[in-house]
Amino acid sequence: MLQDGHGNLWITSTRGLLCLDPGSNKFVIYTEDDGLLDNNFSYNSAYQDRNGKMYFGTVSGLVAFNPVDIKESTYNPPVYFTGFQVNGKEYMINPAGSLDFKSILVNNKISLKYNQASFSIDFVSPGFTSPNLTKYKFIMEGSDPDWVLISGNRKVYYTNLSPREYRFKVISSSDGNRWSSDEALLDIEISPPFWRSLPAYVLYILISATIIYTLISFYLKKNVLEQQRKIVILETNKEREILNAKINFFTNITHEVSYSFNFNKGTP
Repeated sequence: MLQDGHGNLWITSTRGLLCLDPGSNKFVIYTEDDGLLDNNFSYNSAYQDRNGKMYFGTVSGLVAFNPVDIKESTYNPPVYFTGFQVNGKEYMINPAGSLDFKSILVNNKISLKYNQASFSIDFVSPGFTSPNLTKYKFIMEGSDPDWVLISGNRKVYYTNLSPREYRFKVISSSDGNRWSSDEALLDIEISPPFWRSLPAYVLYILISATIIYTLISFYLKKNVLEQQRKIVILETNKEREILNAKINFFTNITHEVSYSFNFNKGTP
């Protein structure tokens, strides 16, 4: 362990070189991804000269640096999309040879069919100092509830997304603390199958309206026929009553005439 001019402790280990600030208890670990020869340091192998330069021995050789020369990088390179696979196969935005073919590198909108709802997205942030330490955060608006943090991996997968419009966003960070303000955007639209499309719903509405109209018409016609049947029955009953009344009337008249005739015939 060595101490630099700012009071930071530089501690070797079998997993890298650790820089500890005793005042804040914050630390940074440097590994092979940062340029070290090896993560495994030799025991009791450290030296600091009068200029503050430090020397540490690793199993692969000697590491020498001056802590004042180590600058914290604040640059976050932009993120680029490098690939898009649908159902395990590379997706071509337009068929090969088409005049309007566009690469995923320059195209920011992709339209998929309902049976292409399982896909993967490749992206990269081309940092050349320590690319393996670059961290990414992504979110699929419309699917993911919040940002997802990944490190090292530059491919994300989505399966069986529902037909709708989505927006995929990804940002990068070279140290995991400061994140780039520029978001890489990819708009993805998954169209529904025909039976769930707008024309299909219009057709369903028309068919439903036709069925409802037919049923209402049938019901109204049935009511009209029922009312006509009742009217016919009423008229028939009325005619029957009138006929019966006439019969009764003539019957009574006949009886009266017969009675009068018999009565007159019997008078002396």
